[in-house]
Amino acid sequence: MCAAHILVGTDDDAAAARDGALAGEDFGELARELSTGPSGPNGGDLGCNNPGSYVPAFAVATLEADIGTAFGPVETQVGFHVILVTRREVPTLEDLREELTSRLLGVVFPVWLTTQMESAVVVVSPRYGRSVTGRRAGQLRWMTR
Repeated sequence: MCAAHILVGTDDDAAAARDGALAGEDFGELARELSTGPSGPNGGDLGCNNPGSYVPAFAVATLEADIGTAFGPVETQVGFHVILVTRREVPTLEDLREELTSRLLGVVFPVWLTTQMESAVVVVSPRYGRSVTGRRAGQLRWMTR
């Protein structure tokens, strides 16, 4: 999703910025003039990102906004935003394969495996022996009958 925004301090200022953009004023110029955020000097351009990389209220707004139409005001912890979504694409599985594989192997699988190991109950059949703890910490010996 590619977007730009105007960040201001009040709901009224955001509504005025939105109304100006909807009336035909250039969004980038409005952002340079009004925005208090670090992207203001760049016309409010945020580049293209996954909506999940934004705070929840902002992310939801980027998904609700019509492409090419100023949207807002949207309140977040840093202020009020007017958002302009310029492009939205749904990636294919092939586009996401590397990221998903990395996330699964790097975070999800180790957490799942650790959870499984911590909750496992190990039962040794007397038919095969019994386990006893060795004299040294962490040492485990198997003894047979």
